[in-house]
Amino acid sequence: MRVQLLYFDGCPNWRMAEERLQLVLDVLDIPAVIDRCLVDTQEEADRIVFIGSPSILLNGKDGVRPVLPYLRHPRGAGGRAHNRAALRSSRERGRRLGRRTLCCHPRHSPGGRGQPQQWRRALVLEHPLPATGRVDVEIWDPERDEMLDLAERLADLDDEQWNSPSLCAQWRIRDVLAHLTAGAEGAFGVGAIFGGMLRHGFNYNRWVAADGQVRGQQDPAVVLEALRNAAANRRALPGARPVRSLMHVLVHGQDMCRPLGIKRDLPEAHLVPVADFVKDDVRIFGAKKRIAGLRLTATDMDWSHGSGPEVTGPAEALVMMMAGRVAALDDLSGEGTAALVARR
Repeated sequence: MRVQLLYFDGCPNWRMAEERLQLVLDVLDIPAVIDRCLVDTQEEADRIVFIGSPSILLNGKDGVRPVLPYLRHPRGAGGRAHNRAALRSSRERGRRLGRRTLCCHPRHSPGGRGQPQQWRRALVLEHPLPATGRVDVEIWDPERDEMLDLAERLADLDDEQWNSPSLCAQWRIRDVLAHLTAGAEGAFGVGAIFGGMLRHGFNYNRWVAADGQVRGQQDPAVVLEALRNAAANRRALPGARPVRSLMHVLVHGQDMCRPLGIKRDLPEAHLVPVADFVKDDVRIFGAKKRIAGLRLTATDMDWSHGSGPEVTGPAEALVMMMAGRVAALDDLSGEGTAALVARR
């Protein structure tokens, strides 16, 4: 996938847009490099129908229409039009294409400053990542097995348990299950994430929390059946790595099972690749910074990482600690645990 960030010199928000766009690419595990495109001439603005700065293109087309020029701002807009001539040109081309083209300045937007929700509701999401068909069964077996195991262990929960807190601060057990199942079904494509973040101040965590709470209103029995179906008909997004999906299922599975007191004997073949993946994470969990200068050693399998004061414990607890789950600290010991407590 080709990802372009279009901006003009002096735009106050293009660096923020680049940072948050990179977060989306990291979350989706898309190995794309953001191509910065400085629009510095009238001719270039006319040629590409430059709507406003910053704009984002996916494979040469709008990722979200309009092209994300509306980063939230106290005054109602995140940038400004390239110039009046470019604005007129964009509007004229928009009329020829049969749609109303928007610019970055609030006084030119459909609702003006007083009606920001009018144009936000009009956003059209594009470019969800298409499914690529059944994936290799042997490679994806661990994720499938984890999903089926979770569905079996959670099947007999009562209403009180479904509504009890998980290890995810803003989610109940049912919210985590709904989020996990939606991810397994491929619900979080580029368009969904861009649109969700745009509706929540371009804050990924805020959007994910709200989305999980909405999905969690479903009947858990229905969600469990959807999880079983997703496991049986696993599909992958382009460029997706099996270990990343396994990590998502394993960590969120423990987010539910730990507070419920459900003990799971997680296989070494599942935990070791997830531990190797999470230890290098920078953006999602911040694990790399959390464990810097420490040596982690699993006591129940052959896995270790780093150098410095030692932290020992079960591999599952080490993975959950690296993923930022404070509850896992109780299962760890060693000279380095004091540093982990201070960094939480």
